[in-house]
Amino acid sequence: MRNCYVRRTIFIIFLSLVSSIALAQVNAIGADGGADGPLCGSYTVIYDAFGASSSIMPNSNGESISGDLGVDISGQEDSNVTVEMLLPSVLTGGGYVAPISFPGSGPGSGVRIETGGFFNPNVTNTFNLGAGGTCNLRLGYTFTIPTTIGHVVFFGEVTIIVNDTVTATAYITANSSGDGCISTCENNIVANGTFSEGLVAGPMPTGKIDHWTH
Repeated sequence: MRNCYVRRTIFIIFLSLVSSIALAQVNAIGADGGADGPLCGSYTVIYDAFGASSSIMPNSNGESISGDLGVDISGQEDSNVTVEMLLPSVLTGGGYVAPISFPGSGPGSGVRIETGGFFNPNVTNTFNLGAGGTCNLRLGYTFTIPTTIGHVVFFGEVTIIVNDTVTATAYITANSSGDGCISTCENNIVANGTFSEGLVAGPMPTGKIDHWTH
């Protein structure tokens, strides 16, 4: 009789767990991010949960953020979700590659908007959806735009897997205007006696020209 009671109790607990899992339906929507401007060299993007926005450094040449990279997850209140992110190691565009990495801790790593807490996006994490039934995550990252390129748009994507079943995709776009890396013009004198590149034009200086930096 006691064994029967134990089996029945275990069976009821098992059904309860199955029912809870079935009710804990999860939705995930990717949030696209990236940067624009005269991109050249290395940059760090940090998401500030208190300011509710991303920033890029350095930005002295007018570089700007085009979106906050991450995912918005919703589901049953107070339920736990596992989140795995498949992160790119490069962005690609125009036959070029731009290395990208995702810090594992501190400012510049992953941030949960609701709490402002950091997380490591390079490993699988477990989050509780809390009383609001939400978990909105944003990512910081570092990337390097190659020098000696013109206008190139680099692309990458982050695949987010929630509870091993729900998949969302967030896209990264780095739109390099080409003004940042092309700064030195060598032996660029045209036949009609003028020098020109982009918006720079004027009379040809006298004498031999080896380099002209603007």
